[in-house]
Amino acid sequence: MQERHNNRRLYFDELAETCRSYFMPYISRWHEVRPGTSVLEIGCGESGNLLPLAKAGAVVTGIDIASCRIEQARRFFGEEQAEGSFICCDIFGHQSTDKYDIIICHDVLEHLQDKVGLLSLVRGSLKDGGIAFMSFPAWQMPFGGHQQISRSRLLSHLGAGYDHSPCLYRYKWQAKDCTTT
Repeated sequence: MQERHNNRRLYFDELAETCRSYFMPYISRWHEVRPGTSVLEIGCGESGNLLPLAKAGAVVTGIDIASCRIEQARRFFGEEQAEGSFICCDIFGHQSTDKYDIIICHDVLEHLQDKVGLLSLVRGSLKDGGIAFMSFPAWQMPFGGHQQISRSRLLSHLGAGYDHSPCLYRYKWQAKDCTTT
């Protein structure tokens, strides 16, 4: 386990820098980020990815199932004097007709049972000409993957393709998992 897993402000700052340095230039190849651009992040956590977009003038919304992460997003955005809207709910229960220019799913899809349902939801939530940015953690990477949270030393070396059952993880990414700050 890395310090970033326990220090959520550090994690927020790292995500903001990653988005600023890598995601935004990549996204900008297909959709300009300018004042008024509407951005939704599904599974936003503390919303570090949304901070540079908000500072560029985008209207950002983050949705996460964990209430503590939404509280942290609001607090961290407040500390940064940035504006954003944060909703605590399961994305499949979210009732909205809003459409977005950009939808981000950063390291989320692998946690969901209904992957096709999420992709369908994303497609239906995009404006005409909108884009979806989806990323997945590489299994053996220093800052991601899930091997660092696997309970089983053996399973931590199996890589992608094994059953991602929640019982294999030290942390269940659910609303009740809010023990780190």
